[in-house]
Amino acid sequence: MERVRLAVYVLVCCLCLAARARCEEPQRVTVCQLQNDPPAYNHKLVELEAFVSWGFEDFTLFDPTCYIYPEIWLEYGGTVKSDTVYCCGPTAGKSRPKELEVDGVSIPLIEDDVFKRFDQRLHRPGPHGPLTRATLIGRFFAGRKETYPNGESAWGGFGHFGCCTLLAIQQVKDADFKDRPGLDPYSLPEPLISGFHKMTVTYYFLVPEDVGKFILDSQKSAEDGSRSWAFEDPKRVALDLIESDLHGEPIDPSALRPTAKAVAGSIEYELNLSSMRKKYSITVSRPYWLSFYAHDPNRVAWVVVDATCEKLGSRKTSE
Repeated sequence: MERVRLAVYVLVCCLCLAARARCEEPQRVTVCQLQNDPPAYNHKLVELEAFVSWGFEDFTLFDPTCYIYPEIWLEYGGTVKSDTVYCCGPTAGKSRPKELEVDGVSIPLIEDDVFKRFDQRLHRPGPHGPLTRATLIGRFFAGRKETYPNGESAWGGFGHFGCCTLLAIQQVKDADFKDRPGLDPYSLPEPLISGFHKMTVTYYFLVPEDVGKFILDSQKSAEDGSRSWAFEDPKRVALDLIESDLHGEPIDPSALRPTAKAVAGSIEYELNLSSMRKKYSITVSRPYWLSFYAHDPNRVAWVVVDATCEKLGSRKTSE
């Protein structure tokens, strides 16, 4: 009789533990918190809101307020794969034979209508899906800490070349599915890399290392009236940055010419100043993601998302 009672007690305990695991409440966090202290959230179930970027060698989270490399890599739980091509091994594909398991932890996935619409949006035809604002619930994995010869260290081991920490998605709780005419749905600046100086023998970058903050500040200056022309004049936005680099020396606006306009809301300009042995390349955009930080989401300023100056005649060297 005692054995039966013990068996029933053990069974009830197991069922309670299983139910508790299924009903575990996620901890609300930000991308910045995860990146600033990965081991503090290792194996934790978390909920966060951020932008999702998907494409070749990319399935990551984007938060302009702390856009730092290495980023947080993403993967679906359950038996659904994201079909992301990256190194190394057979990474592409849309399904796996069994539920995702990371560090011995099984990761389920809720395949509801929100998830399906989210996945379809990311995988629109083209080399890169549009950025998508989403609220995700998933299990976070810090990976391992690597220390490099220059003394810098980072947590990672997941994703492209083991670049990143990982958020294994269990549920897409909510997502923005609106198409926003006139905005660039693909614009994604290069992330800040700690300790990396954007300067070479042949060219240099005109935008600060913290590009996300630079873009947010550009929107604010347009909204406060000091640069209100940035809402309507993308060419002037590009010229303003170049003139700043030339310490106020005026430039003939007709010399700055668009080279391509691949998508709505994005223009690439070039300016060749042979007398100064300089060639400028500027990409001006109205990013989709910036509408979430604007006072009026229908008034997004033109901002510089990428800008370089090539020093003509310089001896080319490897970086």
